Amino acid sequence: MGNQAGLSIGIVNYNGCVHFPALQKAVKALKGEVDELLVLDNGSTDESLAWLQENWPEAKVLRLARNEGPSPARNALLKACSSPLMLLLDNDARPEPEALQELLRVRKLAGEPAVVQSRVVFADEPDKIHYDGAFLHFVGIPLLRHFHEKLPEKEAAFVEVDSFQAVCLLVDPQALLAVGGFCPLFFFLFEDSDLSQRLRILGERIVVAQKAITRHGDGTSGLSQRGDSYPKKRIFLHSRNRLLLVLKNYRWRTILLCGPGALPFECAQFALACKKGHPWSWLRGRLALLRLIPSILRSRKELARLVRERGVRVPDRELLRAGSFTFLPSLKKGSFAGRAEDLLASLCNLWWRLVSPFV
Repeated sequence: MGNQAGLSIGIVNYNGCVHFPALQKAVKALKGEVDELLVLDNGSTDESLAWLQENWPEAKVLRLARNEGPSPARNALLKACSSPLMLLLDNDARPEPEALQELLRVRKLAGEPAVVQSRVVFADEPDKIHYDGAFLHFVGIPLLRHFHEKLPEKEAAFVEVDSFQAVCLLVDPQALLAVGGFCPLFFFLFEDSDLSQRLRILGERIVVAQKAITRHGDGTSGLSQRGDSYPKKRIFLHSRNRLLLVLKNYRWRTILLCGPGALPFECAQFALACKKGHPWSWLRGRLALLRLIPSILRSRKELARLVRERGVRVPDRELLRAGSFTFLPSLKKGSFAGRAEDLLASLCNLWWRLVSPFV
């Protein structure tokens, strides 16, 4: 690794020792110069620290005493970064050797946006897209681009999006910290959508480098969604955090106008929780949201302050949309499920067409 590139690599780790050999191989294979390698250990209880000390001595290891989710860990990396740019990685990310150079090329080509996301594929199915940026539905859920689709043969170098997924990102640390960084209220799930929304509200840009490929591993046990699984804690967090994002960032007028149109989606989400055997987790998520109201109001006040200072607020109608929801392919199996999904999307689309001119 050199020291002239003006770039740091920051890795968030929690009990990810099993991922380190493949991650180390991928990082060392990256083409391009790097100032420093930072690993933020988020209170791991496995052998992560010992492995790093023995096998990756060039990594500067930072530690948090306990795991409070990826948001405080990512913020700590952004604050510790001594370079103008950071490649921010999850511990189960495996960027391809050319990914860093392509991310840097796209950032320059796109006019230096705050965030450039790598296209993310499944580690065990590298021809299938996992995350590819997103747009935000008015109900508060990201509409993932190309979810579970095959990699296309030809595409433009980059595309503008409204929301990133934090697996492999090239970021301007100061731009992210200037809008508050990742919000710790979320713990896990929607924290990247929340930061994306604040960045976009304040006029910052997000792009996906469509030729920068990162393979994505197994995620976080008990939280990440793989195959047909939908963990109980994920249902709780989804129930709480989706509305947390809405209440933190949407204008009050938008919330009032869009609320009735979101009711079909609310019913569908509760039905899914019941189908997975965790209706009480969904209800607990809503009750937990009530305890966050004081924090939500403080966050709205801080966002309003930033809007006044910058003199810009991109209207909600430009940042929100309707459209087909992103569901796991397994949830779409069967003619009834497919028809129900189409009906749900149609109802929301109709409502959005009615209210969007006034948002």
